[in-house]
Amino acid sequence: MQNQTIHLEGLDLAGKSTIASLLASNLGAVHRRNSLIEGNLLHQRAEVMRKNKIIDDEALSWVYYACMLIDIERYRPPIMPCIQDSTIILRSLAYNKAKGNHELADVFEEKLSIHPRFSLTVVLSSSNEVRLKRLEGRISRGNDNPEDYIIRNNPKLFNAMNDCLSEYAMRYFNAVIINTSKLEQEGEKEKCVSEILRILK
Repeated sequence: MQNQTIHLEGLDLAGKSTIASLLASNLGAVHRRNSLIEGNLLHQRAEVMRKNKIIDDEALSWVYYACMLIDIERYRPPIMPCIQDSTIILRSLAYNKAKGNHELADVFEEKLSIHPRFSLTVVLSSSNEVRLKRLEGRISRGNDNPEDYIIRNNPKLFNAMNDCLSEYAMRYFNAVIINTSKLEQEGEKEKCVSEILRILK
């Protein structure tokens, strides 16, 4: 695999982090989440603000926009295999597009043409029914991620975000869609990893 990067996208509860961790472990790859670079201090601060609801959504989106600009400016292709677990640009674009925040959606979309591309982009998707079951499991384990609750509290917004994320990932990153609704079944995680590696070759 040398220095190739596998980019995984997908809204919460699609099994993305699980598959990203398995891929990273199997390939001995670097595992990056959201930010494209190591040590994006502004992104680390933005994550704290998001989880603790320190500022409103619009202000937070502008902070993420600044984080994305840092990513684009400082990104360098990795010298070893890398698993990129989500990107700021697609997550933020999907959220603001679905919310009707047109100015914010437009500024993120404008940067898609200069955003780094990857060896392979895969969008993991799952049925809403399965995602809700996974959410129940996370809640029982003390879940503290506010984004996980969107599918339960605002399914219309969640579906709009999911459609937007998939659309832009396919249009700009030539993404492949993989359904992960059966991920809890025996051997399905391994099959998903194998499928991603097969496509990569």
